[in-house]
Amino acid sequence: MGKHMQHLGSEVTRAREASSDYALGDSLPERQRLQEQAMRLCTLTRRFLEDAGIAEGMRVLEFGSGTAAVTTILADLVGKSGSIVGLERSSAMLDQARAQIADARLQNVEFIECTLGEEMPLASDREFDAIVGRLILTHLAEPAATLKLAIQHLRPGGIVAFQEADFTLCDQLRLMSRDRLPLVNKVCEWIDAATERATMNRHMGLDLYRTFRLAGLPPPRIHFHTEVYGGLSEERVSATVTILRNLLPRLERMGVSAEAVDIETLGVRLTAETIDADAVQARASIASAWSIKP
Repeated sequence: MGKHMQHLGSEVTRAREASSDYALGDSLPERQRLQEQAMRLCTLTRRFLEDAGIAEGMRVLEFGSGTAAVTTILADLVGKSGSIVGLERSSAMLDQARAQIADARLQNVEFIECTLGEEMPLASDREFDAIVGRLILTHLAEPAATLKLAIQHLRPGGIVAFQEADFTLCDQLRLMSRDRLPLVNKVCEWIDAATERATMNRHMGLDLYRTFRLAGLPPPRIHFHTEVYGGLSEERVSATVTILRNLLPRLERMGVSAEAVDIETLGVRLTAETIDADAVQARASIASAWSIKP
């Protein structure tokens, strides 16, 4: 075996070991939460993709298509002369994505069911103008190795563009108000514990620079967007309850009882606490990074 094949084989092996473990699953409530999140991020994502250079006629490879929220934005940007191939591991997500694409009568979108981190299920000569994704690298144990495999299918001068969450400021503000927000902090500790055993990187936004560089790309341009608010955010309380409900099986396996969580009253208790505390909090920051393949 030649040195090139040995090197490629080692990359494939590492990426297979990096397969995603999405802790929140693909239940109907989780898909609904993702749709609500997508609506909130729609304008930010579209502006990011335009700034990164996604334009009419491009062939785009999308990581983690989910329910096709980003796919539909891409389809509008690349137009009928462009095309999109979406990679997604969840058949439930793909069923919803395909239905949405069919309803929109988009003919230039193809989905492939696969686990990111394994060898790309694409013909060796298939080439793209851009590789994009939103909130997906955070769920890979070795995102750089997976990205390095993917950019073999990217033409020279092609775009790599990813949006990822980062909880650094969110966590700092929460901890500053720990005495006034004991339940909020306890819930976040439960979420952290449940997702730590998966592959979620809570600081992927800040790690995007290193990830791009390890994948062999030039230093990316990175923008951070953070929503800061005071007092109650009903939308965030609702999303938090949904996330914790999805994580309950993991928490129970870890020894956290359903009685301790009391999921049915959690929303009411979180609402009361945040109103009473009237503290400044923040959503997870969204980091937008893009680079050009040499």
